[in-house]
Amino acid sequence: MYSPNRIVFALALAAAMAGAQASVISETEPNNSRPTAQLLDGHFSLDYSADIGDAGGANTSTSIPHVTVLGNDSGSRSVDYYRFHVGTAGLTGIFDIDYSSSNLDTWLTLQDFSGNVLAINDDYGTQAGAGGSSTVWDSFLQYVFTETGDYYLVVSAYPDVNMPRNSYYTLQVSLGSTQPVLPAAGPVLGSAATTAVPEPAAFSLLGLGLAGLIGTRRRRRA
Repeated sequence: MYSPNRIVFALALAAAMAGAQASVISETEPNNSRPTAQLLDGHFSLDYSADIGDAGGANTSTSIPHVTVLGNDSGSRSVDYYRFHVGTAGLTGIFDIDYSSSNLDTWLTLQDFSGNVLAINDDYGTQAGAGGSSTVWDSFLQYVFTETGDYYLVVSAYPDVNMPRNSYYTLQVSLGSTQPVLPAAGPVLGSAATTAVPEPAAFSLLGLGLAGLIGTRRRRRA
């Protein structure tokens, strides 16, 4: 029997597969420290996604390079680190958590190369980041970088502790127009000209995910 957590994860995975996006990658371990942070450079695209947007909810997927990371605790109750480069001062970064498991209240931290904390977010309104968030417990950050260089984004659980076992999330990272962009992976989903058709496996996972939407979430605060 499928658990609610696994069913909602199947929905997120099916959505990514259905969009045939070039910019969907999986989290790779080990990435639970600054020295082992997963590099996001080289994975950005302008493929359409209904789940990519700014703080006001406007879709930015075809105007701002972005990458989607399918993350989880890997059974080790970890904190996940991601690294990226900002090549132009004044660039805006958008960092959004979607489709988190019911046992995970996410916490996002943005750090500079020296480890100084630039921004933190626990909860945010569901309108931010376009689609993908059905609860305020999914974190969101929008930040203007005043200096070039390498930066780190840290995904943890409230209040900045290791994620619980069997938890998962989808991380959306959008970074201005200076990021190199991958070629489009295929037809734009839902465009006027054509609509991408999901693979059979995606249909199967999507059906499981929709069934799991009847599940409820209960937040536990320390």
